[in-house]
Amino acid sequence: MNNLFDFADACLHRTDIDEKLQLTAEAWKLYQLGELQFDSLSEPKAIERVCFPSKPELLAPRFMARRKLGTPEGVQAFYHALAHIEFIAIYLA
Repeated sequence: MNNLFDFADACLHRTDIDEKLQLTAEAWKLYQLGELQFDSLSEPKAIERVCFPSKPELLAPRFMARRKLGTPEGVQAFYHALAHIEFIAIYLA
């Protein structure tokens, strides 16, 4: 697999977190090597077919690590949270 859309499809339609992390790391490695393709080769699947982890770990904000937006980790956490919010909004629409 060397296509961004194939990696995204694989991550969205699997429930195993470790597998998703491995796929993400593989995509990042291909991107860094300049070998990741960005052309969509197939039709997207319906959003209703997305798989969610069977037991997501939900934590109250007070149990989350503090990250300031002025740090790379804080910016990363901010965009990660936005991605989750947008995805769920689309999923519920």
